[in-house]
Amino acid sequence: MTLRRRDLLRGAAAGLAGAGLSAALAGCTDVREFAADADPRGHPLAGTTTVAIVDRSDSSHDLEALTDASLSFWTENANEYAGFEVEFRRVEGGSGDADPDVEIEFLDGREELDGCQDHSTDNVLGCAPLVRETNRIDRPVVAEVVATGRPSGEVEITTKHELGHLLGLGHDDEPAYIMSNRIEDRLPEYEARVDVLDAFRAGWAARNDGTRAYNEGIGYWNDEAYEQATEPFSRAREHYRTIYDHIATAENAAAAFEGMQRPETVDRERLQRHFETTHTVADLLVEAAENMRAAAEAMADGDRNRARDRRQAATDALEEFDSIDDPTPADIGRALGLVQGEELDDESGDPSGS
Repeated sequence: MTLRRRDLLRGAAAGLAGAGLSAALAGCTDVREFAADADPRGHPLAGTTTVAIVDRSDSSHDLEALTDASLSFWTENANEYAGFEVEFRRVEGGSGDADPDVEIEFLDGREELDGCQDHSTDNVLGCAPLVRETNRIDRPVVAEVVATGRPSGEVEITTKHELGHLLGLGHDDEPAYIMSNRIEDRLPEYEARVDVLDAFRAGWAARNDGTRAYNEGIGYWNDEAYEQATEPFSRAREHYRTIYDHIATAENAAAAFEGMQRPETVDRERLQRHFETTHTVADLLVEAAENMRAAAEAMADGDRNRARDRRQAATDALEEFDSIDDPTPADIGRALGLVQGEELDDESGDPSGS
């Protein structure tokens, strides 16, 4: 029986479960065992195997370079881990030559994973059939990898992971940092990554608490209850100020990435930009809350000119805030090579205008 691509992919994906966190890596399980005689030549991909890249992504990564690194890894190590020799050779796709043995499709998001949609969770960022010696394949056999918005090192590991499945390796096989579906095995300095994300999430929660207090103050302001408005605006300011402490905690935790193994699995430049942007956001939110507190106090004292000036200053701060593309916890998770669910972005944390 010949296995076609869709048959191989059907049932080939499974989510990576974790306690609130899941690895930004592939998750695939064994395909059904088919009644096919073992190929006397051994594994279908043994020997020289041609590989073509199909780039369907908007990724800025050097996909050829990370693919070549992935192919070289398995060319050097397939005999040790898979039990047979393979020589991967990258070729140009769509050249009119014979189909390659393998295609690696790079995609923008998990919703584009062709073979995994009905069988995976939001945490799966790659898909490939697990090919055994007892399987025969139609060529090309396809591995899919989400490439956009992820650290290049994580894209490379996912590519290696999917190639490992094509060579017959499952999640319990070595090398664990490539084939395991346990996040602790896959990501160096995993605990530090969690600490960074937890600190940022705490800052995000403080921002949401501040926004609720700010909007409470706006309600009093709109009702012309100016004296009552001063307390929630003060409370909002204090909540916003704690964002600085949480970002400092995150930056201290991120120091663990200095000199770690496989540093490319964290997008440290993007992470630092996120920290800096969040600091700027905190500055503007503190400024807005303090100015609205002062404006409410001035209105309660009958000083309308001062109230007008302070209210305008608050409006200016919020307008600048609105112009910033500020990072969410999900953005931090992606920079860290982690996948987070939508619950991380359940509130905007954006104060309303007066």
